[in-house]
Amino acid sequence: MNINGYVPQRKLNNKAIITLQNISNEDICEILYYARDIKRKQAVGEKINCLSGQHVALLTKPAYVRSRVAFQIAVDELGGNPITVSLPGLSIEQELKDPDTTTVMKSFGLSAVVVDTEFLRDAEVLENYSTMPVINANGRNSPCQTLATLLTIWEQKGKLQGLHLAVIGALNNGDYSLIAGAAKCGLDISVICPDGSEPPEDILSYCNQFGYVDVYDNIEDGIRGADVIFIMDHDFDKSFLFTDRYFKYANKDAILLHSMPIRRGVDISEEAINNPHTLIFDQAMNVLPVLKAVLALTVGKFHD
Repeated sequence: MNINGYVPQRKLNNKAIITLQNISNEDICEILYYARDIKRKQAVGEKINCLSGQHVALLTKPAYVRSRVAFQIAVDELGGNPITVSLPGLSIEQELKDPDTTTVMKSFGLSAVVVDTEFLRDAEVLENYSTMPVINANGRNSPCQTLATLLTIWEQKGKLQGLHLAVIGALNNGDYSLIAGAAKCGLDISVICPDGSEPPEDILSYCNQFGYVDVYDNIEDGIRGADVIFIMDHDFDKSFLFTDRYFKYANKDAILLHSMPIRRGVDISEEAINNPHTLIFDQAMNVLPVLKAVLALTVGKFHD
């Protein structure tokens, strides 16, 4: 889908934001447009109080500081009341076995639940129980992380359709949202990884419905002509360590992004992090407007 030809409606078809494979192309565009709109409004000091009077809960682990801070700021700056619930080492399926629990939580006045735990399926499990909207914010398979990446690319390149995205790293269940979302937005994709680490055929077939996906076993070939280079956290050998020298194989105005947390000297060099082409921290900051957009479009009340 060509995002620049889309006309925003300020509504979502799907109120459960679990994976980008289950979100329509239109909903992806809606979220990206409103995230950009939020950034522009807040840059000039305009208040957005679409969550006024609403309570939103984050289910997370005590140590997940980055997601906790982003969630609390997002809800607060939209005028809502953030409630952070720290879970022990149990999955949500174990913690909230009784689906009546979520019904009671809703009756208390809770509007939506954001999930960021160590178990990748927790958001999906909770969505099966819940009568409230559920948003998956897990750092490894979050649609919010991918949408922040797509927003960064759109802001920098002015488009999404027709760009070449090169992804270096180990794609697993937690990372399929990236290539699924990118393919749905019309990007061609190169996945770069050692033999035996390729994404499964069903995922590649799914993505190939929307764009072209190929797999390479070396960085030089995989990033030739790339407009965007994205590095996934991985433990491959040193031949997959991204350094400054690889920029010459991509397009001259290519940008470099990362899944975070950054593992200096393991998947990316210090020099590459400091390169002017690198926009890792811009991308990380875009998680906040994306989360605001998802919350606003999911449970927000608009008055304009």
